[in-house]
Amino acid sequence: MGNALPVTSNSYAFDQFQPEYQKQEVERLKRKTNILAAVDQAAWQQADLTPHSRVLDLGCGSGSVTQRLAQAAYLGKVIGADISDQLIQKATSEYQGSNLKFEKADAYKLSFPDNYFDLVHARFLFQHLQRPLNALQEIYRVLKPGGRLCVIDVDDHWFTLYPEPASIQPFRQQILSLQQQKGGDPFIGRKLFSYLHTARFLSVQNRIRILSTDDYGTDRLISLLSFGAPYYKDNPEFVETAQQARTDVYETMKTARMWVSLGVFTATGQKAEQ
Repeated sequence: MGNALPVTSNSYAFDQFQPEYQKQEVERLKRKTNILAAVDQAAWQQADLTPHSRVLDLGCGSGSVTQRLAQAAYLGKVIGADISDQLIQKATSEYQGSNLKFEKADAYKLSFPDNYFDLVHARFLFQHLQRPLNALQEIYRVLKPGGRLCVIDVDDHWFTLYPEPASIQPFRQQILSLQQQKGGDPFIGRKLFSYLHTARFLSVQNRIRILSTDDYGTDRLISLLSFGAPYYKDNPEFVETAQQARTDVYETMKTARMWVSLGVFTATGQKAEQ
């Protein structure tokens, strides 16, 4: 799921995807924005987003969520930032607004001044960061005193489906291994509470919302999955495993009543007042 930073520092590098998967990924990111709209709204409420907020959407990806943030902070200013040149170009060409702009940025070395933002928002970014605490230090720096951080992410242990095709477990084992080898953390959700405290944030909360077939439908939840497409280019031996898992899931959905659930974590914290 997600956003891009340098290959040496994270597990997701959009600009290095194969071209056919880049298009699929942009569509998946937009689909995710639509499906998770209620989750985002609840997270923004937890983070005290206001119409006057100056917001950094860090790891903005396709920009679809950034645009919605700009609509919510219509009297403020919203900057969508990502390390991917291609995603910034796509977002800039597709989304415009008087209070909205996109620019390239590195989560470990932000170009913004100290004490600048009311809110930093990072959605499905931290699962890909090799150095999450370094990123949190930079976020803390650019937040105003009393400013808020909102991190939305997942944890693989909170994903389940049944009936489960036999190909799912080999696929999950391989994709978890690949993500970790590239510096990502598929179990980031449970760690956010501790990480934010370590980074000196106050009033830290980490809430989990379970999304399931009952509320969203099996088709819609399965459509959130990339089935490992970000790793196809550098791992040709993985492609067959991933595509077999995808085929088997959709075939099982045709013949059985499949139930799916996943957990989305929302961690918020506040920079100390000065």
